[in-house]
Amino acid sequence: MNHSIRTIQACIGFAFFVLVIASSQPTESQNRRDRQFPASPYANEYDSHEDISYIADAADDDVRKLNLYLPKGKKNFPVIVYYPGGSWHVCERLGGRKIADFLCRDGFGVASVTYRTVDRKNPQPEQMFPRFMEDSAAAFAWVHTNIAQYGGDNTRMMVCGHSAGGHVAGLLAVEPGYLRKHDLEASNVIKGLIGFSGVYDIPKDMEATLDKERADKLSRVFPNTQEARDKGSPVKHASKDDPPALLIYGENDTETLDVCAEAFAKALKDAGVEASAHKIAGRGHDSSCRRNEDDGEIVNKLVRAFAFRHGMCDETDNSWSRCGLAYVNDIDEKDPRRLDFYVPKCALCDFPCVVIYPGNQWRPIEEGWTGFVADRLCKHGIGVAVVGYRTVDMLSPQEDERFPRFVEDAAEGFAWLQKNATLFGGDPSRMVLAGQGAGAYIAALLATDPTYLKKHDLAVKDSVKGFIGISGLYRIPEGTEKDLPQEYVDFLPLVFPVGKTERANASPVTHAGAGDPPTLLLHGEQDSKLIVESAQAFKDALESAKVCVEIRQMPGVLETIPALTGRGKGCELCEQIETPIVSFIEKLCPARESKNGGNAPGAQSSSSGEEDFVAPVEGF
Repeated sequence: MNHSIRTIQACIGFAFFVLVIASSQPTESQNRRDRQFPASPYANEYDSHEDISYIADAADDDVRKLNLYLPKGKKNFPVIVYYPGGSWHVCERLGGRKIADFLCRDGFGVASVTYRTVDRKNPQPEQMFPRFMEDSAAAFAWVHTNIAQYGGDNTRMMVCGHSAGGHVAGLLAVEPGYLRKHDLEASNVIKGLIGFSGVYDIPKDMEATLDKERADKLSRVFPNTQEARDKGSPVKHASKDDPPALLIYGENDTETLDVCAEAFAKALKDAGVEASAHKIAGRGHDSSCRRNEDDGEIVNKLVRAFAFRHGMCDETDNSWSRCGLAYVNDIDEKDPRRLDFYVPKCALCDFPCVVIYPGNQWRPIEEGWTGFVADRLCKHGIGVAVVGYRTVDMLSPQEDERFPRFVEDAAEGFAWLQKNATLFGGDPSRMVLAGQGAGAYIAALLATDPTYLKKHDLAVKDSVKGFIGISGLYRIPEGTEKDLPQEYVDFLPLVFPVGKTERANASPVTHAGAGDPPTLLLHGEQDSKLIVESAQAFKDALESAKVCVEIRQMPGVLETIPALTGRGKGCELCEQIETPIVSFIEKLCPARESKNGGNAPGAQSSSSGEEDFVAPVEGF
């Protein structure tokens, strides 16, 4: 008897051991999932909260859940709700990693949603459209209600999707009925739509427009009535209240999806909505949206620039702007080491940038004119960064406030832009330095004395495309000149060291040499003699070094600040300065021909053969 009991116990123990071993082994489904959605190499750069139920009474439902990928240490960040694709038959929220990998590092949160799909082999009527739309709306509503407790800002939310998920995101953005069931108005809560290879038109007569396999697939998802197909087609719902849209598809995408994207973009634009469609060279359906790409890759450029504009920027007639960006870590709110970035509305990415240093004789910088000038330049497709720097207290100057501190600040701001301009859509290889007054002096010294940018591992010849100086002082007087205006006699010793050698070393004229960037010098007809002579001396020095330089006197311009702002005699004066500046920049940075469709100037396509991240989903 005891022997029998021991035998039974041993059998039970062995069976339990087998069960434990078996349960610890990954299933084929898990293995396939891990192959399709490998762990992100950037996972330690953002916080993940996975498998959150967005339906209160469906906690045991493994489908109606979402993952949150959130930027570390950030608060009040914008949020992108992502809907994965899978032909409406499969849906995997881990697919959201492919956009979280770069957007979280840019300060965005990503919510990746799984919605209930249609059984591929045995579809049931209740599984068909619009059930997955109702799930998707519920997920968006959950994020809108709860994201604040995770640090997100529910007033800055966008929707995004790939393939079938692009259809879901598109319909959610333009058909307000789904979100109204959750007391939300789509036109108020969705700030932008990003679609990758989305399906935006569900035709009634599918056999006439699609191959039989895809027609059968859609027939399993959408009821075969004209009313149902129209209700399920984002293109049929375009209206003036819809959010701006960025639609991306591959050159080798699934048949008809190019037509879908272009038609949807046109319908939105015809309704008065900002929208653009972009064909990405060398890409197919599953590679229109990828993971782990260079920051400079075209898809990431388009997405991050669009997301920044509509998630983080303020809007004017010609530009979006993001103001008060600190280019130095851990500074207090009064520290001027900040910059304002203005993004042109007429260019999506790869636009040239002018880096402007304002001037006020090295005193605290006057505000008001830079935004006006930036908006004027943005009208021509030119991005503008206005860089602040620490100035000199003229009443009680301290030794550490004097030269070269403000130049070092300016160099640090420029270096920050070199690293971060792509975030806004700017091209760091086409950056022009510019300034007015003291700011022109600072920009000129950065352009001619390589030591300042070298501290940031930047070479002038590689990073500065040109220099524009407006009424700048390019040769610092020794201070003993007989005809030196009294104001210079008073303030120069407070700003610059005393001594012939020291003043010469602080002068851009001294550093002018071969390899300096092309230069445009502007001054007013009645600028001071010192300013005019300084500009001429700088021109002569640059020409001696075989540098391309042009100097222009602006007739009728008494002071450059009123002329820049259109004050004084009106905007004619502003245009006198604007026209040569724009012409100079366009010569240095000619528009690049886009290879990707749409209106993305300079967009360069990528046709690398790296492995796609998104698992094949058989067309949609």
